[in-house]
Amino acid sequence: MLSHLSDSHRGERPVLLLRAIEPPASGQTRVGTALRASEVVLQNCTAATLAFDGLAAEPIPVADVPGALARQRDALVDLQLVHHFDKEARPIATGYRLRIQVPDKRALDAVDRAFQRHLAVDAPDFGAVDSFLSNRACTGVARAYAEALASYVRGVLVKDRPMAAAVTLPFARYRDLY
Repeated sequence: MLSHLSDSHRGERPVLLLRAIEPPASGQTRVGTALRASEVVLQNCTAATLAFDGLAAEPIPVADVPGALARQRDALVDLQLVHHFDKEARPIATGYRLRIQVPDKRALDAVDRAFQRHLAVDAPDFGAVDSFLSNRACTGVARAYAEALASYVRGVLVKDRPMAAAVTLPFARYRDLY
């Protein structure tokens, strides 16, 4: 009987691939660059639901999922994939949570201007890094870009150890910050 069940009623877990990589089914995956529909692949999937930014999940045709994800620029996406492989068996489901934040040129340029104002100075310090990150331009979809710039400046401060910066982090940490 077990042999019959495994041969005749075998179901595979539904899978989402983004750029040929499966995001973890637990936790949240950040997507920071625009997806093309061709970069979103669903396997073993017969049904799907999508929820954006905490709203109620809505059914969506499986063929429409890649396009729906590719259109997002700033969204928290909960995707549930289901594989109804046999009418006599319980369907197999897999859920994914994606944080899509794709900044446009205007948002990136605003972060660059804030960087020039706060950190592209003769003697930046950790207070300037905090001021930079507190700038309104450094929030929202461009936050990851701003964090990367801030981390780089922190690395420079830790490596160069200017007297005015009062650096207390160990020298070896500069590589982590870069």
